[in-house]
Amino acid sequence: MGHEPSLVEQPGQPSPIGPHSALLQRHRWRRFHHAVVLQGTHAVHYRRSLARPDEPWRRVGTVSDDARAPVDLAMLSGRLTARVPESIGAAVYQLRGAVWRRVDEAIWHPRGDSIEVRSRPELMTALASPFVIAPLSPSTALVAEGESVFSYHRRRDGEWVRSACLQVVDSDVTPAAHSSTKVAQVTGELDATAGATGVRRATLSRSVSSAGIRGTDLGVCVEHDGRRFLL
Repeated sequence: MGHEPSLVEQPGQPSPIGPHSALLQRHRWRRFHHAVVLQGTHAVHYRRSLARPDEPWRRVGTVSDDARAPVDLAMLSGRLTARVPESIGAAVYQLRGAVWRRVDEAIWHPRGDSIEVRSRPELMTALASPFVIAPLSPSTALVAEGESVFSYHRRRDGEWVRSACLQVVDSDVTPAAHSSTKVAQVTGELDATAGATGVRRATLSRSVSSAGIRGTDLGVCVEHDGRRFLL
């Protein structure tokens, strides 16, 4: 079976992604997932580094403000290129530095890759309808479930599970009145969560260099002065 999507149509509105709206980029020793997602009439570019399994999707920029249908994404001559269905016809854009610029449509040609998703029936049964699958590799895929978009990966036992969230659109979701706040990471050398600038700061203990300890098991919950802390 090829890489064509399993699609349940969404009445009245296009899906945020199509079967070719995401791809895997290899740049020297680094790997990235790229996706262009519809948000209203805006085609928005997101990128996710694969350096760590907990890396989030990050917004890069807007490709077009006149998108009418899911975007096709490809690497052409080493540049990330997007074909966007707009109100006056299809337009082609390329990422130049950090900015998407419109280019001659004649350079566009469809992707020639063919990605077969392993255990496809198992992936389909894990999804909420309606959905669209954009394969990234045989064991990873970007999936639109309604208007929400998630990364999925296939575990060694064959089960497909969500690995990251790109966007959630759910009218039933309400913000919590009181949310938890991260104070600091206790163990490890560098904080697993990057700051606003993308830099991972050193932990308080620097436990790798000071004691050879990379991390611990599940955290321990303690109460102090009427407040609850998770170590």
